[in-house]
Amino acid sequence: MRIISEFKMRGLAAILIAFTLLCGCAGSRSKASRPAAAKDIFIDWESVLTECMKTLDYSESFVNATNQASNEKLALSKQISQNFNRTMDGFMSSWESRNKSQDIMSQKQSDAILGYERVYDTETNEVYTATNGFTDVYDGKRYKPVTDDNMYTEPISGYIEKVN
Repeated sequence: MRIISEFKMRGLAAILIAFTLLCGCAGSRSKASRPAAAKDIFIDWESVLTECMKTLDYSESFVNATNQASNEKLALSKQISQNFNRTMDGFMSSWESRNKSQDIMSQKQSDAILGYERVYDTETNEVYTATNGFTDVYDGKRYKPVTDDNMYTEPISGYIEKVN
């Protein structure tokens, strides 16, 4: 009721009358009848409806309340968007972490199936693939077995073959 009280009643009445005539709503009150107007009749009534709309006058309090409601909806929309973005960032972070651990497990499995082990050069920190058992027979200090899983995500710098 507050909104209606903000309109000048003559403007509201004019719009309701024009709408009633335009839709063909006058007359039948049965639930089965649907409002219907002849095709393209709006064009004939456009100028009348435009004049009716010009008679509307909104109070400053109505305009302020409408603007405030709009600003509140916009703030809520921004908050929802920020929450959604934070949620999606969390999903993405989880996926990337899961992806990294999955990559490490896949590399280990692949090395085991192919008969390799990973070693790293203690002087350059480069990672190499060596034939399985290399560290059992190697007695030098330069190449050490990979113990940090993160080294499985590093590119392979080369291959070390055991010579019999």
